[in-house]
Amino acid sequence: MSTFPYGFDAGKLRAARTAAGASVARIAREVGVSERAVSLYLAGSRVPRPELLPRLARAVGVSPADLCTVEQERLVHLRVFAGRSRAEMARALGIAEETGSAHKNGQHFDIGSGGGKRSQPSRNVHEFRQHLGLLEGPSTRTRGR
Repeated sequence: MSTFPYGFDAGKLRAARTAAGASVARIAREVGVSERAVSLYLAGSRVPRPELLPRLARAVGVSPADLCTVEQERLVHLRVFAGRSRAEMARALGIAEETGSAHKNGQHFDIGSGGGKRSQPSRNVHEFRQHLGLLEGPSTRTRGR
């Protein structure tokens, strides 16, 4: 699993950039960041802020999930893939932002940072993917795929 909290994978960004034939300057312009920032993302020296991931993915012609490596998809990943803040995600799912979590059908869901072990896998990830408009791709992505 990636060591980054939400699973950003610089290698996948490099591959997508190559496949798209996109220059660093074009990516920077489309994402709204400096060329230096894009270079750091490509090198794996910096992780893009979660709200930038959807724009970064669009700039290289892939989905946000295609730029990440995760062992088991959690709500925090869906939040990042959708480019939503914790507050926006809480509103979209009808849960309290203060707790950053919810109980639905007896399950605990965490929309937090994704860095801790408290984030539980969701059995209803597909339902939340639909609600957030994230229907493309498999729900689990592993390194090497």
